[in-house]
Amino acid sequence: MTTTLFSYAERLAAEQAPRAAALRLGLRWSFGLPASGLEAIPEYGLPLNPEPILAALERRGGIRIVRHEGDGEVSLYDHLAAGRPAIVAIDAFYLPFRPAYGRVYSSRTVRASGTGGAIRIQDLWGPPAEGTVSREILETARFSSVPLDVDREPLFSGNPVGGVWFSVEAAPFELADGAAWARERLEWLQDEMARPRADERGEYGLQALRKFRGWLEERLAGPPDESLAARRGGSLLLRPELTSRLYLGVFLRNAAHLLGDARLKEEVERYRAALGHWQAAMDVLTKTVRTRRPEYDDFIRHHFARACENEERLLAALVPYSP
Repeated sequence: MTTTLFSYAERLAAEQAPRAAALRLGLRWSFGLPASGLEAIPEYGLPLNPEPILAALERRGGIRIVRHEGDGEVSLYDHLAAGRPAIVAIDAFYLPFRPAYGRVYSSRTVRASGTGGAIRIQDLWGPPAEGTVSREILETARFSSVPLDVDREPLFSGNPVGGVWFSVEAAPFELADGAAWARERLEWLQDEMARPRADERGEYGLQALRKFRGWLEERLAGPPDESLAARRGGSLLLRPELTSRLYLGVFLRNAAHLLGDARLKEEVERYRAALGHWQAAMDVLTKTVRTRRPEYDDFIRHHFARACENEERLLAALVPYSP
């Protein structure tokens, strides 16, 4: 399960430079624990990183993803008129071709293309759907307040969309020395994991992940309001982090191949398989926003503990590539 932003970014990048789009979206590791809390993380949110993740992906892999606010310096409609698709944050409540049209407020991103009075929208959220909307309808969806409705949409309602959209540019992917390229990026990843960092936005690295695990276990056992906030906020935080790790796994598998490192290849396959623990903890956090049972809490604690152990093992596997 990946965020809609990364799913569309991979597709748009592959249309421009077909080689290794998924790999290049995985050139980053950290865990970011926001200082401002977890409630305001949207479905298309990005993991915190000491170096903003979009800047890191461009510098390390040549994929430029730019986040735009409204239609300030760059207009979405000028972008579309130039024949370039965009990733657009919307409230699906206003998309007439969706099953939940007019019933469920839910924010995510869609792919938009076309010009004039009708704009083509591709929405891969299950069940996938496509359709055209007028500029007026799209504007309403782009600037919706997305009213909170925990019963119908426990995660992706409650945060205004605010006209956010993204453009994607991908440079050709060429390697003169694949082994050297992979080794350099493994050094960067190992450093991101091992070295604790903090700034005004939050805390980073494995130390921050350990802190979050303790916080989550404590809050799950807390009063109902505190427990509810932890389930919802925890799931919102883990979704983009899991997305990043799924793409990271693609890079790591290819790095092991480029380096001819059989030991690393074995550790990477183990790491990728164990991401299922992360997925399981995130899914049950989501499902228990409305239904709290002690046995579910034990399930979450167990699987997230295994997920954290998986990150520790990866760090140990990358020690030979430390800077």
